[in-house]
Amino acid sequence: VVLNIQSVSFMPGYGFGAAAATLIGQNLGANDPVKAEKAAYEAVKLGILFMGSLGLLFLIFPEWVVQLFTNNPAVIENAQFPLRIVGTIQIFDAVGMVLSVALDGAGNTRWVMKAEIIVNWCIFLPLTYLLTFTFELHRYGPWLAWASYLIIFGMICWWKFREGSWKKIKI
Repeated sequence: VVLNIQSVSFMPGYGFGAAAATLIGQNLGANDPVKAEKAAYEAVKLGILFMGSLGLLFLIFPEWVVQLFTNNPAVIENAQFPLRIVGTIQIFDAVGMVLSVALDGAGNTRWVMKAEIIVNWCIFLPLTYLLTFTFELHRYGPWLAWASYLIIFGMICWWKFREGSWKKIKI
């Protein structure tokens, strides 16, 4: 249920990323990397605004949001904490979502793929195991690991985009 609720937020975020990718490709093709960068940052701002606003709803009113998706009391009770975690990290998710797709649009697809693989296999999965089984946070461990993944991925996408090597890729 929480992932379905989160998709209400991240699907439009992906749309902002697709718009950024299109504008980046168009502007890089026109030899205007400054305009390409501005377009991406505008998409990030819109993604943060949209996803951050929903994140506030997830954080402040998780019970109400979950009730839009189910009337099962056990699900409503158990989904509130994970939804609050998801709400807390929506800004990082927006940055990672928009800029990873923007980097794809600039032709930096291998970097995005490698970043996803490294963050998933070297951070998310081991951290999920550690928090869930070693520290016995059975209900919360996977969600805390998921939040860590989204924060780290968002930060490295922001770093890579800001670093600017994507402006020089020739396709």
